[in-house]
Amino acid sequence: MITAVSERGRIVIGRLERGDELHAGLLRACERHGVQTGFVRAIGACEAAELTEFDPEALGYRAPLRLEGFHELVALNGNVSIRDGKPFLHLHAMLTSTRADGCKVYGGHLMSARVFACEFEIACADDVTLERHTEPITRLALWGKPE
Repeated sequence: MITAVSERGRIVIGRLERGDELHAGLLRACERHGVQTGFVRAIGACEAAELTEFDPEALGYRAPLRLEGFHELVALNGNVSIRDGKPFLHLHAMLTSTRADGCKVYGGHLMSARVFACEFEIACADDVTLERHTEPITRLALWGKPE
């Protein structure tokens, strides 16, 4: 088990513009406000997105599901940590699409998204640094011992 306690934090809040790439926009906010470790939440909508999931048998990510057109971003959760010396986002999302035949829900690891509208918050843990390293059993880039 790996644990850490943060006793110094702050919250960065903001909005991304239509057409922004979601990951790039959130990383710009992290760079602007010096965020290296934090937890991300957001709501809004996307004009396009790619979702995937990890395949535990192949030890790699499956081919992404590409969503085109308007989809409501009903939940985005994730974190910011350090990978290869720079801030890295790990994001999961739930997107919905309502049509005449009902509401469809898509979820998983968010590979990319083009924003229609997005309001976000990043809860920063300013006194903890979490760095990702490839874990040999799962081959996932997971947090190592906090600094």
